[in-house]
Amino acid sequence: MYADAGGRLHREVTRHRLCTRRRYRGWGGNGPTCADPVACGVIIGGHNPVAVEVVGTELMGFDQDRVPRLAEACAAHGLPLIGFTVDDISITSSVAAWAGGIQGLRDANSFPFAPPLGWIGHLERSASSVGAHAGAR
Repeated sequence: MYADAGGRLHREVTRHRLCTRRRYRGWGGNGPTCADPVACGVIIGGHNPVAVEVVGTELMGFDQDRVPRLAEACAAHGLPLIGFTVDDISITSSVAAWAGGIQGLRDANSFPFAPPLGWIGHLERSASSVGAHAGAR
């Protein structure tokens, strides 16, 4: 995001991307060999790769704050990967419950993905994260 065509780093974003993630069918549980299929039928797109991953994670029913790499990606850095807060992500969707902000995804409890055995109890949304940021955009 911060490198120019010659590979030199700059303090400001120099490249913009269109990031997509498609999920016609996802796999929950103990993948990849013993995963449980979950029908999704969604395509996620955006200009920030971290925002796209946050939306996908929340659609799966997981709390992005509890996914270590996403939490780190959203943290403040000298060259931040996300120049806004998660609550600032704006979602346009043909599914009315998902349109708006991240809180709509949390409230909709969209897909029944199960975490891998070692992650059970560590990725799921807590009761306090559902409804916790109501009205935030």
